[in-house]
Amino acid sequence: MNSTLPYELRNTVGSDMKKTIIGTSLFFNAVLALLTSGCIAVSTFPTALRPGETASLAVGSPDNLSLDTITEVQFVSDAAPSTPVDITANVRSVFRLYADRTSRVYTDGPGTGTNQIIRTGVHEPWVTVMVVDMPEELSPGVKLPTGPGHISITTAPSVTYPTIGSDIKDKAIAVEILPEALAGDGIASSLDYEFGTCCTLTGNLSLLESTPRVLVKSDITDATGVVAGYAAIELKLDFNGRTTLPVDDSNLHVVADDMTTFTASNRDLITHVNNQILTVIMISMSQQLKPYEMRFEAALEPGNTFTAPPIVDSVIFYNIDGNAVTDTTNYNAEIR
Repeated sequence: MNSTLPYELRNTVGSDMKKTIIGTSLFFNAVLALLTSGCIAVSTFPTALRPGETASLAVGSPDNLSLDTITEVQFVSDAAPSTPVDITANVRSVFRLYADRTSRVYTDGPGTGTNQIIRTGVHEPWVTVMVVDMPEELSPGVKLPTGPGHISITTAPSVTYPTIGSDIKDKAIAVEILPEALAGDGIASSLDYEFGTCCTLTGNLSLLESTPRVLVKSDITDATGVVAGYAAIELKLDFNGRTTLPVDDSNLHVVADDMTTFTASNRDLITHVNNQILTVIMISMSQQLKPYEMRFEAALEPGNTFTAPPIVDSVIFYNIDGNAVTDTTNYNAEIR
């Protein structure tokens, strides 16, 4: 399913008032459809905004999509298909949106559509959101035509999608351009919000984006047919000489993907840093822990940076009796 969803911030400007309408219902429906159906993106909801206004696009559940891995974003008007407008520089933010951990996305069991994201993408289900300002002109001095058009997105080869659907680069995201009552009516949203009861602040979308981190994952790219289950997996990750500042339990934030709705492992997570070596242990009392569930991100605090990827030092698999067993799954660590 191919999706666009406007953040629809429509500013209707009168002589003494300004009204902002936020299309939250459209965005909610898009997120709901993607998370509950397992589709790569959502496209069945109408979207319309004026030149210069801010749109929010739900672009599926890709791995490694960020501002750094977007290579080109274009708007193409149906009225001028031979004159695409490059709006790559207009992309303001890219971030992941997750469902409530107690929602049906996580509790409906192995048969749900979202589990197809886990099965064919081998990561936790999320929706990636791209916030972008629409162009104001077709070309210098030429007004943007009203009517239908589309946004196309090109990404780096390192961006991957669950194999149940198409890559976003193969999909056109429909957008309709509305007429302006007055030139310049359409303006980019500042995403203002009220802080307590004291003041209104300008939204900072970068706070929603991922920070520098290392991703540790297996070499399994599709969970189909992976039946081996373990009572525990222990992985050691060596940070020695890999960051500008030493890491410890207080400044390294470890976040593991939750794939338990698909695997039924009900796994627990234990982490500890000792002498620059991070130990991550996942435990499943039902011995349903799949090797691809050992997927986690370790994020640095501000002021600390990676100088090289940490090294996967060792991986040990255990059965329910506590004995080490053999598994050929490989793991790698890459900086994101």
